[in-house]
Amino acid sequence: MKKKSKKNKMKNNVKKSKGKKAKSTKPLTKLAKPIKHLTKPEKIPINTGAMIFEGGSSLKNKTGAWRSSRPVIDKKRCISCGICLKFCPEGCIKYDKHKKADVNYDYCKGDGICARECPVKCIKMEKEEK
Repeated sequence: MKKKSKKNKMKNNVKKSKGKKAKSTKPLTKLAKPIKHLTKPEKIPINTGAMIFEGGSSLKNKTGAWRSSRPVIDKKRCISCGICLKFCPEGCIKYDKHKKADVNYDYCKGDGICARECPVKCIKMEKEEK
């Protein structure tokens, strides 16, 4: 007597009909076996870390310690176009009294968007030194 191959076993469990997708003749519970170690829910401790739960709270949380590089602005080349102010996701770039861009490093995350968007390239990203 010949042993049935895996393909033959699969063919025996599936019924084909003309023009339609194949249907299984056995219930799904018999085809798929449950995984024993996943049947009971377990409580897994999750460390929430540095999650911010409410909007507008970045002024309470100084997030500048997260960065690895910082934007440095050449104020002589700055044309005060305001593009860096508009694109900064943290809103940490403001104009100083001479209408030149100035960065508040307490809140800057160092993503470099301001440097990429500056039309005159007066913002350079430098490695953060601690």
